[in-house]
Amino acid sequence: MDRSNSVDKRELIDPEKFGYLSLHYVVKLPSFRLQLIEYQRFKDCKLEIQVRSILQHTWAEIEHDLGYKNEHAVPREIRRSFSRLAGLLELADEEFIKIRSNLANYEAEVEAQIEKTPTMVLINQASLKSYVQKSKHIRRLDQKISHIVNADLELKDRFFGYLTTVFTYLGVKTIGELDEIVQDIGDDLLNFPRNGLKNKQGEKVNWGTSLFYLAYAIVGRRGSPKQVSDYLEYFKIETPESRQDLIQQIMAAYSSKGVH
Repeated sequence: MDRSNSVDKRELIDPEKFGYLSLHYVVKLPSFRLQLIEYQRFKDCKLEIQVRSILQHTWAEIEHDLGYKNEHAVPREIRRSFSRLAGLLELADEEFIKIRSNLANYEAEVEAQIEKTPTMVLINQASLKSYVQKSKHIRRLDQKISHIVNADLELKDRFFGYLTTVFTYLGVKTIGELDEIVQDIGDDLLNFPRNGLKNKQGEKVNWGTSLFYLAYAIVGRRGSPKQVSDYLEYFKIETPESRQDLIQQIMAAYSSKGVH
């Protein structure tokens, strides 16, 4: 990187002026790369990389579209609107950065919170992911399911997001409540997957898959085929034609095991 010619244009703007500038890096190929014959023709070449957020790019597009590149070119009565818009975009950028930072801090802290006070940790994507990664019981169940279907396990944040909607529907609010149900049901959870997954040989399964089937156990233990049917319909699981068979499997596996 050519540090002498690289510039943070965000620092050049007068704080009282409108505008939304980006970070510009001037770079060239490293010497070891230029030793290769096919790259020697680029020896004296430099290029500029502009780094900006999506909102900074939005501002640049707005400026370009309107055709005004400096404050004095803008009609005086419109100038204040430009400044307000630039300020709003800057504020939005800062808030997005704060949100990302706060999420990272929460994800780093939630593991300790689950260990100390699981009944106080609400179920969300980050807490579910941490619970699955650290719970020996869940990991063992997931590994058993992956062995049953002969599939590798993979970690997908989106899957944990889906599970949050499942447990919200079921009224399970905290990691403590969830863990209590997991411990209570135990290996009975595997009663359904051994049958229901037999046609999915070779597919990858998500870490946390045992929690997906835990939901079947919860609704099955409540003892009502109607509740099972409503659950499957709500989450669009199986086709209406095949749903009745699935309801019977869930009821047969779990309905006599107790109620939650």
